[in-house]
Amino acid sequence: MFRVPDETVRRFDAVMENAGVAKVERWYYQKWLRYYLDFCEKYRYRPDEESSLPPFMEKLASKKQTDSQRGQASRSVQLYLGMQLKTGMAARSGEDKPLPPRKEKALARSPSLGSGEPHDKSSQPAGQIRKVARPSGKPSRRGSRECSSPAPATGASWTKELDALRNSIRLRNYSPRTSETYTLWTRKF
Repeated sequence: MFRVPDETVRRFDAVMENAGVAKVERWYYQKWLRYYLDFCEKYRYRPDEESSLPPFMEKLASKKQTDSQRGQASRSVQLYLGMQLKTGMAARSGEDKPLPPRKEKALARSPSLGSGEPHDKSSQPAGQIRKVARPSGKPSRRGSRECSSPAPATGASWTKELDALRNSIRLRNYSPRTSETYTLWTRKF
């Protein structure tokens, strides 16, 4: 969730005080402001423009927020927008600059981690398993002194590891849906 800067919180508190917002409701107003700023960041709206308020209100309605909650959220955002205009932070240099694209984790783009596309076994080396001795030298529960871990190889096929995951889930009698979910998350990361 988006964290509102401390300076903005202090200024927003002063604006709420001047607007006569009851002390018991201020926490909710701050919550709606945080939700609004998070919404603007997520959906690439400018938080300092009034045109961002209607889509935010539609989102709240789709989330089944009551009329009173939406009214409180609308008033909170309007106080914030007034604060921004009053302090001159909403003034722009005259040119509309698009918001930068959201940063995504580099892992999600790695071809070796499963992008949802089938692996071409001819172009990628097969995953190699290396044996690693347990540090304590004690045997594992199953009596083996070694455990296997995949060798670090870029672009390695994860077929064996995913099959082992599926078999392990079947062995524990988990649902097929669980197997699908675990497989998808493993490919994603």
